[in-house]
Amino acid sequence: MRRSQPQLFLIAAASWLASLALSSSYVLLDPDHLTVVNSDVLASFWLNALKFHPLGRLPEFLRGMACGFPFLRSRRESKLALPLVLSGIAALIVVVYFSAVIPYVILHTALLAPAFAAIVYGFALRPNWGTILENRLLVLCGDASYSLYLLHSMIVGIYFHDTIGRVRNQGPIGVLVFVLLAVTISVLVYQFIEEPAHRKRNPKRKLQLGGVETQAPPQPVPA
Repeated sequence: MRRSQPQLFLIAAASWLASLALSSSYVLLDPDHLTVVNSDVLASFWLNALKFHPLGRLPEFLRGMACGFPFLRSRRESKLALPLVLSGIAALIVVVYFSAVIPYVILHTALLAPAFAAIVYGFALRPNWGTILENRLLVLCGDASYSLYLLHSMIVGIYFHDTIGRVRNQGPIGVLVFVLLAVTISVLVYQFIEEPAHRKRNPKRKLQLGGVETQAPPQPVPA
C-alpha cells in the first residue's frame, strides 16, 4: 500500500516474469519426464505443484494487488478503456494463434496475465460501450463464477462420463446443455449457500465493498 505507482507497475512486471520463469524452468528441466504434457495429465507431482501450489501462484496474487492499487488511486479515464481492451484482445488472439507451438505449462501459467489485466482494467473504467456487462443477469453470473470454478470439474465428470468411464453427451447440443446446467447449479449455490454464508460471517461486507472507491489513496510512511 505504501508503494508508488511506478513501483507497483514494476512489481506487476516482475511478478509476471517470475511466473514465466517458473513455467519455463519446468519445460527446460522436465522433472516429471513426461512424453506429453497437457491438461489430461493429472498425477504428475511437479506439474501439479507448478499449477496448484500456493507458492507457485503467489506471483499472480502479487500482480493482482499491484494492478489493483493503481486503479483505486487513479482517476477513471474512460478514454483509456478501448486501447486497453483492444490491446488485451489482440494479445489473446496472437497467443491463441501460436498456441500449438507454446508449451502447455507456459500457456497455463501466466503467459496471458498482462492481456487479461488490460481487458479487466479497461472494462473496470466503465466506458459507455461496456455498460452491457452491467446487465443484472451478467452481474449475477459474475458473482457466481467462483462457485462455477469450484464445481465445474465435478459436473464435467458426472455429465460427460458414465459409471464405467465411457464418454457421453458429446456434440454441440451436449456441450450447450452442460454449460447451462453448470451455470444454473453455480448460481443456485451462490444464491443459497455462498452469499448467505458471507452475510452471516460479515454483515458489514456490502457496506465495506461499496465504500472502496471513496477511500483516499494510502499515504507513504516516512522512513
